[in-house]
Amino acid sequence: MTNLETIIILDGRIPEKRVKEILVHYSHLITNMLDATDMTVENIGLKQLAYVIDGCREGYYIIFHYKGDRTRLDKLEQKLRDDEMVLKYLNTTCTTPSGASSASEQEPKSKRDAFDIIYGLKEE
Repeated sequence: MTNLETIIILDGRIPEKRVKEILVHYSHLITNMLDATDMTVENIGLKQLAYVIDGCREGYYIIFHYKGDRTRLDKLEQKLRDDEMVLKYLNTTCTTPSGASSASEQEPKSKRDAFDIIYGLKEE
């Protein structure tokens, strides 16, 4: 089992209720397709996009952290590609376990330490 993260940006024009339904749908899909465990979901909410995607200026950001079988990611990616509500997605392998603090959440001792932690130049 590998620590994985899936980030999905949904069409900002869909109703909030539909976003919650999609979130639940993909939670179940990830759990079943990738045998995912230890899943946490962050619904970041509606944010302005850096550039227009398919006529959308805003999108709902959702992040799934979990442990799963990364050899099956291609099946999940096919589902994400086929979903008209999904503007963009990204699957990554994480070095920290799901739920663990990321580099941006670590407490730096100085500005230089913050730079080193964020850019991976310094280990804790």
